[in-house]
Amino acid sequence: TTTTTTTTTTIRSRMMWNLFFCIMAWACTVANLTLVVGTSNVILLSIGGNPALSSVPLAAFFLGASLVSFLVTPWLFRRRGRRVGFLCGVSFGLLGSVLGLCAILFRSPAALISATGWFGAAVGIGFYLRFAALEVVDEAWA
Repeated sequence: TTTTTTTTTTIRSRMMWNLFFCIMAWACTVANLTLVVGTSNVILLSIGGNPALSSVPLAAFFLGASLVSFLVTPWLFRRRGRRVGFLCGVSFGLLGSVLGLCAILFRSPAALISATGWFGAAVGIGFYLRFAALEVVDEAWA
């Protein structure tokens, strides 16, 4: 019974650790969404973009999120698994970060619009974390 108790404790500990990381990743995804929605049009105007186009970065964000979550994510997760899928999402977010930095440094509205599209793609994959969280917990928690 000691071995069974130790094994159960190890499994529960691992489950809590995995759940903690899923929650933190979800928090980062939602923070990304909040920051991009709240600031993309202001940043576009501050780097010299046309005021008539101030909603274009937001459109690029939602277009990126929609296209990736509809076309890429289901196929990628089925073929390569959640680990590779989420790593792709992180890569999209990092690419968006680099492009966003370049957009601000070089005052490039086109780079900002591209960056928000990549941020959208990262969120489109990141929103699948809710399914991953269900897989890492016991049925009694789900």
